Amino acid sequence: MMEDERSLAWLKPSFMKLDHEFPNHFFGLEEESDLGDFTDGSVATKCAMRWRGAVRMSARLRKEIGPEQLMTLRYEDVHGQEIETAERLLEFTGARVSASELLTDHSWRVGSWRERLTRGDHGDVHEVARHELSRLGYL
Repeated sequence: MMEDERSLAWLKPSFMKLDHEFPNHFFGLEEESDLGDFTDGSVATKCAMRWRGAVRMSARLRKEIGPEQLMTLRYEDVHGQEIETAERLLEFTGARVSASELLTDHSWRVGSWRERLTRGDHGDVHEVARHELSRLGYL
């Protein structure tokens, strides 16, 4: 997310109106303290909060609508299993997806985020998203 221009565009002040949209689950802002962390935090902090928000929203949605209406695809499951993933998508949605399109030439190998983050960014991500990272098996 930190290396993707389109993802970072969401974090621009001209786009975000946090004072008018709180809580904001899209950005991972659920408590008052989150506003300060987000506003003053590093790009890594903001991206981790955004990721944490998406994980939490997905978990809430899964409880509300159930697995028959929500399919979760983890990058780790797609990478190296493109054909199986395309078949799962076809079965779940009825849409044909090319296995070769699931990953691009710019796709990162699984777990490479740990090596690409600076020490400070790594600390920021862990501080913000430790619980979700642990629950999903990343720690």
